[in-house]
Amino acid sequence: MTDAWRRRYNAYIHSPEWEAKRQVLFKKRGRRCEICRKQKRILQVHHLTYERLCAERESDLQIVCLDCHEIADAKRDANAYKRRWTAWAEKVYGRKWRKVLSDSQARRKFEKWLKRQREKK
Repeated sequence: MTDAWRRRYNAYIHSPEWEAKRQVLFKKRGRRCEICRKQKRILQVHHLTYERLCAERESDLQIVCLDCHEIADAKRDANAYKRRWTAWAEKVYGRKWRKVLSDSQARRKFEKWLKRQREKK
């Protein structure tokens, strides 16, 4: 994530619009973690995706406790990373790339390619 993206995200998360969206979600779904199902004193709203940041659908959001938020972030980031390297594999090897490479081979090749791209900068 770029610095500009982080500034935009932080401004949004502290905005009245985001607070209103959170409160609507709590009213509709209740004050319970949607992962562990426990009622906790402190709950947060987790982005399942950042594709529509500032214009999220309710389905893009999840109510979570602090413990589950960390797990949910890791899962979202891993899913985003997988989408990235599988798209790369399809672009380089074609739609049937899994006939040529296993997932782990494709991911390693993507990581080598990504490292070369970073070294060029």
